[in-house]
Amino acid sequence: RHSVSRSNELLSCAKTAWKIQQQQHDPAAPPLPIPNLQLAVVGDAPLSLTILEEGLTLLRAMDYGAQQLQKLVRRRGHTNDPTAEISKLVQQLEQDTEELTDFCKQLLTKYGRRRKQERRHWEFVVQWFQQVAGKYSKQLQECLKLRGEVLAEQAQQRRKLVDASSKKKKNTSLATSASSRANATPLFDSPL
Repeated sequence: RHSVSRSNELLSCAKTAWKIQQQQHDPAAPPLPIPNLQLAVVGDAPLSLTILEEGLTLLRAMDYGAQQLQKLVRRRGHTNDPTAEISKLVQQLEQDTEELTDFCKQLLTKYGRRRKQERRHWEFVVQWFQQVAGKYSKQLQECLKLRGEVLAEQAQQRRKLVDASSKKKKNTSLATSASSRANATPLFDSPL
């Protein structure tokens, strides 16, 4: 809906530019013909675009998922741990990748049996889909590697905190037991 309103705005700008050009044109010359500028109707989309829409939708979803994943893996902290969200996004990206692979196989099966030129066209289309999906797979791997580094760093910090607090407790308990021994009366001095 937003893209349609932006397209209408662009068409309006083009028409205004055409009118300005017409006004600046030599007044003695015959007027320039007014072009028929219209938005394409969705039903007028070429067949190949209609066929590819499912694959393009999957690629858009993968792009969005990869962007969200990149944001989440950089988050650090113990209170806002994004592990669950990362897991969901990774599963969604894997599912989208499988669906895209199936879609590419269907394209080659359904449209790859025609004339040589048409078959080659669909092979190029599938190859492009696979290249873009490969880019998102690399991003996914890089994100998971970064997340592993972040988790390792957090675990190391946690170990340092635990070690420091356990040493402090140990020193406190040793000092407490030494002072309690100094204040205790021996059993043989007991009045019993």
